[in-house]
Amino acid sequence: MARPTIRDVAARAGVSLGTASRALSGNGSVRPATREAVLQAAKDLDYRVNSLARSLRSNHTASIGLLIPDVRNPYFSQLAHVVEQSALEHGVTTLLCNADERPEQMAMYVDVLRERRVDGVIVSPFADAEQALAGLDDDAIPTVFIDRRIPGSPTPSVTSDTGSALDEAIALMSRLGHRRVGFITGPRTTSTGIERIEQVAAAADHHGVEVEWQEGDFHPESGHRAATSLLGSGMRAILASDAQTTEGALSAIVEQGVALGEGLHFIGFDGTPATALIRPSLTYVRQQVQEMAATAVDLLVRLRAGEIVTSVRLPSTLVLGGSARPAADHLTEERSCA
Repeated sequence: MARPTIRDVAARAGVSLGTASRALSGNGSVRPATREAVLQAAKDLDYRVNSLARSLRSNHTASIGLLIPDVRNPYFSQLAHVVEQSALEHGVTTLLCNADERPEQMAMYVDVLRERRVDGVIVSPFADAEQALAGLDDDAIPTVFIDRRIPGSPTPSVTSDTGSALDEAIALMSRLGHRRVGFITGPRTTSTGIERIEQVAAAADHHGVEVEWQEGDFHPESGHRAATSLLGSGMRAILASDAQTTEGALSAIVEQGVALGEGLHFIGFDGTPATALIRPSLTYVRQQVQEMAATAVDLLVRLRAGEIVTSVRLPSTLVLGGSARPAADHLTEERSCA
């Protein structure tokens, strides 16, 4: 059966093609009774507006692209949910694209979003993704970076300032009597991976702690592998760099039967539904995911309106749980690192 067209709607409503078009687009020059007849005809025929054709005429699609590194990462899943809901509040739909932590896949989705003529893009880029994202600039598509950024890029961004929280994490390990801490890093191809390495190095130097570096890639497998190696070397203080690394490291800890908070002090990143089940409870660095996502949408809407916007840095907090917590410190569950 052929898909109904606007001509079919006009014929069923008994109006001209132009009148049907104006009624469906919300043009105020159509009488209410006529508009109602056209809308009813469209409903009866299950007619759907050709959004691509409309966008070609208006240069506006009421849609944005969200390009994230890894949809499996619970941190980015939560971020995507908040972006979508915040965009809907502005009457805008979201096209979700997953780069799978691969620059070439990110470049492919940039081309897709350009072809879809989205009104703007929110993207969590790789540090060297400038060339892949150049097409957005070529098409003058408003863009906001989220969680990650490209050093030196003028693109506005909304990111976390994890420096104070990581400094407090290292200080906590020192208070617990550790002179050596194992850190499972993120990839050096991301601004967050590079920044957290630098922040942990500075904190360790400040508190007189030696760091054993284990390179990770923000995937659970690398967290599991790194934690297994650290435990095998006798490490009893471990810090992870993101949510998936945390989950992978915890799986290795459970497999080896090491007691959290006793035989091992562990600090993770971004509490997730899975890590909420850990006992004793997890000590972790918490980022303001909801605020980050909502702020990114707000910046994009303002960019689309022609406003000049500036980048935003949101402070993180260290949430204290039983996996790394001084025995005498039982008065607070969270300490702000603003």
